[in-house]
Amino acid sequence: MHGYGKGKKTNNRTLCSGKRKKRLHPPVKLMSNLGECPYLPVPMTFLAFRAFFFENTFRKVTMFSRAFSQIGLLLAVFAAVFIVGCGGGSGSPSDRFEARLTESRMSYGPIELEIIGGRAPYIIRTNTSAIELPRETNSKTVYGFVYPVIDDGVGVVFVEDRNHREVSVSFEHVAATFEPPTLTVTATSNTGCTTGTGGDYTQICAGSPGIAELLLNAPGGVLANEPVQFNVLQGNYQIRADDSSAWGTSVVMRTDSAGKAQVAIQTTPGVSTHTATIGARADGLTLNTSFTIVGANFQMLPTSASWTSAGTTCPSRTASFSLYGGTPPYSLQTTLGTLSTSSVAAIGGSVTLTVAVCGTGQLTARDAVGSTITAAISYTASTTTEPEPEPPVVASSLTPPSWGTSTARVTCDASTVFGLSVTGGTPPYSVTVLPMGSVATATMIAATLWQVEFSAAPALGSNFSIYVVDSKGQTATAPRLYCIGA
Repeated sequence: MHGYGKGKKTNNRTLCSGKRKKRLHPPVKLMSNLGECPYLPVPMTFLAFRAFFFENTFRKVTMFSRAFSQIGLLLAVFAAVFIVGCGGGSGSPSDRFEARLTESRMSYGPIELEIIGGRAPYIIRTNTSAIELPRETNSKTVYGFVYPVIDDGVGVVFVEDRNHREVSVSFEHVAATFEPPTLTVTATSNTGCTTGTGGDYTQICAGSPGIAELLLNAPGGVLANEPVQFNVLQGNYQIRADDSSAWGTSVVMRTDSAGKAQVAIQTTPGVSTHTATIGARADGLTLNTSFTIVGANFQMLPTSASWTSAGTTCPSRTASFSLYGGTPPYSLQTTLGTLSTSSVAAIGGSVTLTVAVCGTGQLTARDAVGSTITAAISYTASTTTEPEPEPPVVASSLTPPSWGTSTARVTCDASTVFGLSVTGGTPPYSVTVLPMGSVATATMIAATLWQVEFSAAPALGSNFSIYVVDSKGQTATAPRLYCIGA
């Protein structure tokens, strides 16, 4: 220090306070932005500049720092509000994802699932098969059905969105205290087949009618005047609502005041035994039930064959056997003679037996499900000479009167009746109309005269065979009727 500044603060405020000081040196201009200080001594010029620069610079930096701190705080608050309002940064307006059911406690009936939030598509699953809902959906509202259960429980519905987030909702599933809806099938009549022990009417003979009935029970009563749709799902049959309706594979109707709806069933004639299924849809409910269409009884005609030779040997003889009913294909074997084939593929097929030795035996036929039937075979020799029996001859009141191997085209309805005479061969005769259980029957009115009539109009194009055999097992050439309509 030089002594003239000793003991005093050398800053602008002290040196240039406006008070006149003792002049020590001539005035000096330090810098244009500091102005003139006529009392600043030359040796203090650098010190004053340094003090001024650092003090002002620090003050400005502090001011800016405080300002930036406040702006940063405001930006942080704004960002936090923005993120929270936008679902935590998920990109959706809200992070909410939940599922709701219209019912929290129920036993049976329609149910509605509401999906809130999340991103479609949604995958839906349940903890029990008693809850029926779509497997996948893009909709926020989903409709389903809850089926009755025997015991109380909890039904749970799980919903998973596209982002693999999963929510669940549950309800109390109360055991049903009423009989659930039923769909039953009953035969109204059965002819031409055996339907189990005691004539089981849950089975229907091929060609016979039946009824399918839906009963819509509901909590507290029944569902009356409810739309119902019946559908043929499997099997050889058709349905209709009433006698004025056409036969088809689908019927739409309504339940009556008792909650019932019925359709008539008509099975197809001549088919083999098989399982049939009918379905009904109503009030979000689908019911299916199966029943059995039973083919004609397993038959082999004729039921026996026998010959007697004129001499002491048994020359070659033949007989034809036809198979009906049962479940084709059929397999055959004989203990006497030889067969033209060991199997028959379809109902009505035949096999020829050739016997060239004397003796007795039997022909056995077995169907596809193991049912068997037999025909007795006998061939004896005689020491007396007797003429070979001639086969019977069939004639009718139709044109041509003697069919031979031809097919007669006839008009078939409930009023169709014609006579049938049998001559030759060895009486008595047996006359059978095939297939068994059909609407055509033969009635004997004399030893050699039969009357054939129709109890109802058969389907257009139906075929009927007249099978004639005498007491010696000789068969007439089987005539065939072809119905050309009523």
